[in-house]
Amino acid sequence: MKAVARWFGVFVLAAVCVAAVSAAGQASPATEPAEAPAGAMDVALADAVLPAVSDVALERAKAYVDNSDRYLHHSHLKRGMKGYGKTVLAGVTIERFEVEIVSVVSHWGPHQDVILAKLSGLELEKTNVIAGMSGSPVYVVDPRDGKEKMVGAVAYGWFGQKEPLCGLQPITQMLAMNGVVGERRAMPTSAPAAGESPREPVAAARAVHRENDKVASKAFLEMAFAVRNAEIARAFRGAGDAEAAVAKAAAGEAPALLPLRTPLMVSGVGREALANASAGLAAFGMVPVQAGAVAGVEAEAADAKLEPGSGIAIPLVHGDASISAVGTVTDVIDGKVLAFGHSFFSDGDVRFPMGPAYIHSVVAGVFSSFKLGSLAHISGALTRDENVGVAGDLGENVEMIPMTVEVVWKDLGETQQYNYDMVGHRMFTPRLVGMLVEASITGWKNLPESHTLRYTAAIDFGELGVYSVDNVSSGMDTMDIYGEMIRPLLVAYRNPWQSPPEPRSVTVRVTVEEKSLAADVVEFKLDGKVYRPGETLTGTLTVEPYRQRRTTLPVTFALPRDLPEGTYTLDVCDAYYAAQALRREMPQRYDPRNVSEMLQAVQTMASNRRDCLYLRLPLNEGGMAIRQKELPDLPGSKAAILAQADREDVKAFRKTLVRPLPGPYVFNGAASATFEVSKTAGDFSQKQVKE
Repeated sequence: MKAVARWFGVFVLAAVCVAAVSAAGQASPATEPAEAPAGAMDVALADAVLPAVSDVALERAKAYVDNSDRYLHHSHLKRGMKGYGKTVLAGVTIERFEVEIVSVVSHWGPHQDVILAKLSGLELEKTNVIAGMSGSPVYVVDPRDGKEKMVGAVAYGWFGQKEPLCGLQPITQMLAMNGVVGERRAMPTSAPAAGESPREPVAAARAVHRENDKVASKAFLEMAFAVRNAEIARAFRGAGDAEAAVAKAAAGEAPALLPLRTPLMVSGVGREALANASAGLAAFGMVPVQAGAVAGVEAEAADAKLEPGSGIAIPLVHGDASISAVGTVTDVIDGKVLAFGHSFFSDGDVRFPMGPAYIHSVVAGVFSSFKLGSLAHISGALTRDENVGVAGDLGENVEMIPMTVEVVWKDLGETQQYNYDMVGHRMFTPRLVGMLVEASITGWKNLPESHTLRYTAAIDFGELGVYSVDNVSSGMDTMDIYGEMIRPLLVAYRNPWQSPPEPRSVTVRVTVEEKSLAADVVEFKLDGKVYRPGETLTGTLTVEPYRQRRTTLPVTFALPRDLPEGTYTLDVCDAYYAAQALRREMPQRYDPRNVSEMLQAVQTMASNRRDCLYLRLPLNEGGMAIRQKELPDLPGSKAAILAQADREDVKAFRKTLVRPLPGPYVFNGAASATFEVSKTAGDFSQKQVKE
């Protein structure tokens, strides 16, 4: 809902901007003087349209601005005032462009105003406003004392606009970010202070919030426990992603003033992996651009520093691949860096590396232009991300997550090893891991049409243990590995119980074989129809290997000696069907109440091998479970009482005998056969076999 509300506010801005521009030179009938002087349009625009607001952070920032010779509050701006801005278009050299103030639009967001300005110079008439200029500081002369002062930063633009008209983020609003001016403000908690009783509306709001959390957590669990890895892979490549749908709608031709898109410079990643990641990253207003590292200009890049107008890069990955968001520094105050003029993804407290950016060039486009740049070096940490900008601290270090991927091309006798360091973050880390696995495997060449991948992987969660997987995939591209790698990261980062546990390391090893081992399950037949307890069932499974003739596999299954008489069905199925059936029969194992239980459930889902058949014999018995404690031998009367208790932590379960049968293929599908168990069957089943 937060994201929807944010985008709704952005779309409403269109009407506000049109109204503000059309009425900018017209005085209200209630305030219009009898005879307007010739220079009436030069009155301070905000004098009439900026009512006082009650916002402690804004009031503190405004007081800071009013007492400073460095900044000018936007309430003092007049239509037609001229100024200039600073940005980098090549290398690390800061250049100047011209600015003309057009208008001030008040309350385009909650307690937020925006300055409309027209840019010129540096060929902006040809390129229009450039993605990557976000944060470029703008200065005008204060008419009160004749001094040049900063009023804001380039931050917004329209899709498909024909002239370099943009929205500036007022510097006062950027200074109101938490921790920039004054002491860092503690974030509010949901619990009342000692001895304080929450008022009724507050208590009701919290109750609704808790209920919404339950619904959101349940929906998330359903997605996280999706049986097929391909479902998760497709979702996180952008298909079915609600955030991506909102971003796509917002990037259309609607006349909305939107934050300038953030160029995401990507090097060391192949075209296919980049294309697959683009849709998901676009949901956060980022444009993945194939770029490269700094080469041949190391001395110039090494001397670069973060200062007003310089390029800034926020690396998400570095090592054998580099992925960095590029923007512009607005200001540096006592070691605190302000940049972008709009959010990175508006996540509040963050922890990303940051450093100067080297700009290779500007690419002029028909619909949009962007800077092509790279990280020069790391010099601090981004610590704050709000709607009005980002802020960080020089000299701070950020611990990143090491990741190693080894790819073995068995038929070619080649081995490649890739080493990466990536940020730890709930939205980015799962996507980055999936992207880097895919990029490592397909970086030099695409997978052959017929292929089989054998892989092992491990994610070290420290005290919570190590998630590990050892499996095989055939004809599925990288989707099975992708899904199995990002699933544990999703549940860890988005868990509703505690602060996300940061992975300590990620390791992956993949062996590529240029052949397909995929086979579809077609039919299963038993040799008999009636069996005694303790007998061994025999039968034949028909499978159809990829592009080959159908073949048969023998199946045997020993029945328990104490198996009750009745009708039974023996299923022969693949790993996915087996996992889905287990979740249906044992729901208590997939109802975690803490991170440890959630990771254990995910580990259980990863335990079935796809080169195995699973023989499953559901039994006509079960039990009740309280939380994850199973009570299979509970008397019927007590089981009935628990079943009627209407408790969320009480669940009924069913027992099933499961026996894996390793095979020569990667199986897909399921088949079943029904039989009778009778203690008086005698040699009837054996006679059937002979017949």
